[in-house]
Order: sequence, then structure tokens, then C-alpha cells
Amino acid sequence: MRRVDSLEYRVCNRLVTLAICCCLVGCGGTSVGGESTSSRDASDAHDARTQQDSSPDTPPPTDDAGRPADAARDTWDPGDVAAELDTQPGEEPGVLWREGDCAHPQVEKNCQDGWCLIPAGCFLIGSPKNEVGRVGYEEDQATVTFTRPFQIQQYAFTYGQWLELGLLEQEDGADQPCIDPTCPAAGLTVFEAMLLANLVSEKHTPALPPCYKLTECDRELGRGVVCEWFEITAPTLYECTGFRLPTEHEWEYAARAGTRTPFYGGGFSPNADPNISDPVLDPIAWYLANFNMRIHPVGLKEANQWGLYDMLGNVEEWTNSAYVSYGYGSEPLVDPDGTHIVQKYRTTRGGSFPFMPVQVRSASRNAQEVIRRQASVRLVRTGAANPGSLPTIHQASTPSSRGPVETLCPKEPYDEE
Repeated sequence: MRRVDSLEYRVCNRLVTLAICCCLVGCGGTSVGGESTSSRDASDAHDARTQQDSSPDTPPPTDDAGRPADAARDTWDPGDVAAELDTQPGEEPGVLWREGDCAHPQVEKNCQDGWCLIPAGCFLIGSPKNEVGRVGYEEDQATVTFTRPFQIQQYAFTYGQWLELGLLEQEDGADQPCIDPTCPAAGLTVFEAMLLANLVSEKHTPALPPCYKLTECDRELGRGVVCEWFEITAPTLYECTGFRLPTEHEWEYAARAGTRTPFYGGGFSPNADPNISDPVLDPIAWYLANFNMRIHPVGLKEANQWGLYDMLGNVEEWTNSAYVSYGYGSEPLVDPDGTHIVQKYRTTRGGSFPFMPVQVRSASRNAQEVIRRQASVRLVRTGAANPGSLPTIHQASTPSSRGPVETLCPKEPYDEE
């Protein structure tokens, strides 16, 4: 039986009425003011995650200026969390904020050739217990330290870049309702995202080592590749020098860009319905209230403070991380998820165009089966060196002759039925 989130995505992609789409999102999604099973449960094998009730029963408090304390900001103000911090904003050179031993570096846009540099540093993953829409202990906060900087794509990998690598044109009826060259290359299995990363490494000048070894793959890249499984080729993912998927921890660090609010544009608007729309999301994300029944080209909304576009909404993005429902643990993390974990559900981040505001928070997590043609990808590469423009072979719109990646793949344990 299909999960609700897969169904809502596919039905919305087929351009049914907004009323049906909203129903699908609402009937399985997070509710505010009551308990419900999240529409993002991985399967019946996963326990239903308890939704926290954060609906205020009294008017929200106001700040010294008379504004609601959680009012949305056009840009994040570090003073919003100053009372929680051991180091106040601006007190420590090169540090945006510090909590205990966790020092978040100053956030500065450093983007070139479609890549943005994210420095090494520490941040707080997850959400506070009073954040509207949070999913129980799955989002309990933990400090995460990265010992290496990384480069991340400024935009999701686009359909135009896909075609310029000589890959197959999108099939009619596939889960890719936008085939403009500037749209995200969506509808990929996680295996396709990994194979794409390997291909970009291969085409780089000089060629880079692939980060993934995939075994017993079936179908052509662009036709829903399914593999028996994969391995990381380096001792840890962070040590691979080729292109790869981000861990979900890297993804949230990049998405937040120093913020500790639900969205990188600010907090929930006090008079908005977090299940339907929020003015703070409109300038930064495509989501339920403004998506117009389709995926949109990249870069049409405002970037976050690192310079990254569309980190929330529009299309979910694959991460390298296995999905675990028990959260991040209580101990500080250093370069987490660097080794391979066998799990047929992987974590996607960012939410999608038919999702509610509570589902496109920076802390929101989604579990997807590895075989689902469900998401897009935003490649990363460890290190501070800019990788340069993505390689092309100047064959845009030319069908690929690469053929199937390998031979046959057993249907178990990843049967689509």
C-alpha cells in the first residue's frame, strides 16, 4: 500500500484540482491543536510519531517594540535568541552565536560558478520543544560540529544540467511536471542521485573519484534506477573528494544559515494558519499556498544568508542519511552519518510544493523508500576549493546511449508493490 506522502505528490503532479491536493496533504499531515499521525511516516513498520500541540490558547507575548514575540522577520535577527546564548551576537570575532562549546561561524555569502562555500563550524540541529509542527523526539535538538568546510550547489541540480550530461529526456507521464531547463531534475530514486554524483565526478576536470559503489542495478539513469544497494568508497563520506549527496546534518546547517527559527526567513506569523499559509514563507518558498499545481524553476524566490535558493519547498532533496525515527540522540555530534547504514528508507529534506508550512520548516524530516522516484538532489563536495562550473559534454536534449547501468536487481527487499 502506498504511503500518503507518495500519493499526494503523484496526484498533485498530475494536476488534479487544488481541493483534492489540499485534502491529501491535510488528511495525512501535521495538525495543530490535536493529535494525528504524520503523513511522513515511512511505513506501517515505523511507529506513528506523536505530534506536539503548540497552539497558543492565549494571545502571543509582545516584545519591547509591541510586536508579537514570534513575528516573522524579513531577515533573521540574531537578537531573537540572544537570551539563550552564552556569547551575544557580535561579541566574539568570527562567531555568529555560541551556546556552550558550540560556536556557529559568521554567515557570509561566498558563491561562485553555482557553488556556495559553507565553512566548518557548529550548529544546533532539530527544533525547540515549543516549535509549531515539530514531530516529537525525532526533532530533539543536538549540537553538530563539522570539522571540514564543504561546497554545496546554489540551486538544486537542474533538468538542463541533466540533459547537458547526455542523460535521457524525461518520460511522458513521469513524476517531473516541469521540464524547463531551469527546473529541478526531480523524480529521482536515491540510487539515481548517487549515480548522478558519480557521473559529475567522472566528468570533472581532472576526474574525481566516485563516492559511491552501487551493485546490481537495473534500468537506465533517468528511468528509475533501482540497485541492490550501495557502498561509500572512502573511509567516511566526508573523506571522499568527489561529488556526493549531503548528510541531513549538512543539509540543515546549510539551510538554516545561522538561524534558529522555523524558517530561514523567520518565525511563524502570529495570525497565519500553519497548516495552510504563512506570509514569511511566500518570499522564500513554493509550498501549498502558492505552488500553482506545479514545480517551479529554481532561483525565483529569495536566497538564504549563505546564498542558497529553494532550500525550503518546491521539491524534496535526497540526503545521504538513513532515516531513523528516534532522532539525533542527546550527545554532541561530530561529522555525523559519515559511514554507511543499511536502511531502505533515506531522509529527504526541504519539503515539497504541495506541503503545508509546518512541513517545510528547516527542521522537518521526511522518510522516503530508496526506490521512490520522488525527489531532486543538491550535490556537495568536501573542502573549501570551488569545484567550478558543472561539467558538460555539449549534448543537450540528446538521448543517452549509456544503456543500463548494470544487470538485474532483485525485487526484494525493495519491491515497489
